[in-house]
Amino acid sequence: MLWQAQSIGLTPHGWPRPDGSPVDDSTWASPGRAMASLDVHWAMAGGWWPTQGVAYRQPASWIPKKGIRFRDLVDDVSLDLLHRSASKRLLTTACLATGCRPKERIDRSHELATWAFPRLLAAVLDSPEHYSC
Repeated sequence: MLWQAQSIGLTPHGWPRPDGSPVDDSTWASPGRAMASLDVHWAMAGGWWPTQGVAYRQPASWIPKKGIRFRDLVDDVSLDLLHRSASKRLLTTACLATGCRPKERIDRSHELATWAFPRLLAAVLDSPEHYSC
């Protein structure tokens, strides 16, 4: 986790001045910072990094046994990760990222559950809604 924090410029106790890290958008909003966040989100969404001392939730655990419509799944993921319902913009982004349609039925054997779930998680984590939490 320290490596991940460092990669996006948030190393604990890493600010060289005694007044602490600035709390403003201009210090943290840069193309490099955005790209580093995308990289960290993708690694975490796929469960690829970190690998020790972390238990990742399996994609099938997000999906009820009876299945769920994609738009409802996006809403559930948004509620879990962002603590708010998915916006229309987030649903559109999730559809583009995964290739799923809003009314498409997703079950535990669907490709989204078997190999493409990181696309949905990364879309939520990289959304403007996440950055404005």
